[in-house]
Amino acid sequence: MSTKDKKFRKTFLSGLRWSATKRIGQAILSIVVTIIMARLLDPSDFGLVAMATVFTGISNVFTELGTGEALIRKKNPSNDFISSIFWLNTGLAILVCLILAIIAPFVANLYDQEIVEILIYVLSIEILLSGLNRVSHALLEKNMRFKAIAFAQIVSQIFGAVIGISMAFLGYGLWSLVILGMSGQIMYTIIEENINVKLILEEIMTQDLLDYDTSVDLQKWDKNIYEFEYVNSLINRFKMYHTRLMRLQPRECYSYHTDIAPRIHFPIITNNECFFVLENTTFNMPKGKGYWVDTRKNHTAFNGNKSQTNFIRWHIVGNTDEIF
Repeated sequence: MSTKDKKFRKTFLSGLRWSATKRIGQAILSIVVTIIMARLLDPSDFGLVAMATVFTGISNVFTELGTGEALIRKKNPSNDFISSIFWLNTGLAILVCLILAIIAPFVANLYDQEIVEILIYVLSIEILLSGLNRVSHALLEKNMRFKAIAFAQIVSQIFGAVIGISMAFLGYGLWSLVILGMSGQIMYTIIEENINVKLILEEIMTQDLLDYDTSVDLQKWDKNIYEFEYVNSLINRFKMYHTRLMRLQPRECYSYHTDIAPRIHFPIITNNECFFVLENTTFNMPKGKGYWVDTRKNHTAFNGNKSQTNFIRWHIVGNTDEIF
């Protein structure tokens, strides 16, 4: 088995573990929340909400149309392609919401329950949120970031449960069921956007790095990189391999290439005239944090310093099979 196949197998098995953890966690949370809400609410509250969700649930299916799967299958999707899918999903979600708003009065008359009309209006917001975050979710799946997906969904479900149960205790009745689902969806959208792979560059460390001075003999340090306890702590913490000290001379640029695994960058000497390019996006990596970069995509880096003609950029760089 090749090294690439081993890495893929490891990532795949990790994804299976996190997917199983997510499903088990969600199932346990759903059972617990349902039992608690059943003790706090009247059966009629569940029935009225179910009348509305029959229509909103079916309508939500029409906002998908396989766009997420198409994005996952497409190799190296461009930013234009991703943007087109996003706006298509958003447009479909808005259209479905408008249709629901039109039929809501007729559904209420069908059930002879005026409250169902208002419930459909409110629950339509979940459909809009679902359309907005569908591309983000597909990109996370495409990049096999199942740990991030599991985290976002479980945390958002817990958040929604806390809000819903609290409202039920306070006597809000059926609206506690509505807000339970909606608040969870809102939280999921917020978390997903923060971990979204669209951002490509992700900070994974909050601690300050050693504040190296330009007077440090990094040429010598380069040859003895593994003798430093701090570097070894980074290697162990982030499960890095092929760790090295990368330098960029003034006006120097690397080739445009791909790696077989993501990398983590720890800038130790840099400034705002040094850049990293990942496909069509250019980033500056400020010193003091670590950055996970999906270098399986086309990338390069360049030192564009013109204000300091002798400035050399230095990064600690290591490959990783971890998906943060």
